Amino acid sequence: MVALMAALFSLSSCLGETKDITLQSKFSEFYNAVVEPSGEIIYEPKVSYDVNWNISENTASVSIVGLKMPGETTYPLMSLDDLKWGYNRNGWMEIAGSNLKPSGTFAEDVLFESFNLQTISRSVNNLEFPPCVAISYSINGKTVYSLPSEIIEVGYTTVTDPEGAEWKPSDDSMIIHYFIFDPSAKKCFVVIQGAQFADKMPKMNIKFPDIPFEVTHDGDVIMECAELIPTRMKDLSNGGQGDINDPGTPQPNMPITNFKAVYRPTSGLDMNYDCTIGPMKYHVHFGINYPKSEK
Repeated sequence: MVALMAALFSLSSCLGETKDITLQSKFSEFYNAVVEPSGEIIYEPKVSYDVNWNISENTASVSIVGLKMPGETTYPLMSLDDLKWGYNRNGWMEIAGSNLKPSGTFAEDVLFESFNLQTISRSVNNLEFPPCVAISYSINGKTVYSLPSEIIEVGYTTVTDPEGAEWKPSDDSMIIHYFIFDPSAKKCFVVIQGAQFADKMPKMNIKFPDIPFEVTHDGDVIMECAELIPTRMKDLSNGGQGDINDPGTPQPNMPITNFKAVYRPTSGLDMNYDCTIGPMKYHVHFGINYPKSEK
């Protein structure tokens, strides 16, 4: 199986003089979309974030590992310390700061004009999923959206047949969607575990390969393809022999058209496409709204 976005939370309490309660989280395998002053967006892979939350003091420190900016500028390790955090109106833990000087050894002055990190844990049917995370900042005059290279989603699916009748799977929670991004190629692929387009149709594991994607100036990720041939994959469940990175077997008898998905890090994901099987064309909508908490 794919190595999903690593996100580790652990809680510790020091019962000595400080009595501080801290929380550690790690967000790995992200890529950056860097907005140049000209408006051009350049993609840089592989950056990660280690966050230490001080629950008692509502402060946090963020270590950024492997940050690369367009050109030859790299920052192997830098830290932002003594940041303030709190719960925002949606109940997400949020770190926000401005005009921040990071610690580290650099060949040039570095200034974060702004920094924002939001996260919330989530579960589906008592199963823990990677937390929702949204990271953005401005560094030395350039806006950066930091996005996960791998996303796993369980949401709701609605299938509309050619006559306009809607059908919804009875066990949405068992239909798992994987989104894997290659920022160097500006392409992604989507794997649907347990796909089903009609009540009598057997479930299958399918992959939508080579979908172009782009990050907007607002930090949304748009995946769009006019037509593609899906591939069928082996069993991906526990104990199965399937590998999410396998190319699979092409299924030219069920072409996918009008594929479009939009991922918004703070709110969720929305995906639409048409699937033609024989004379029947089905419209499929998949969506997930990220959780909100009343904190």
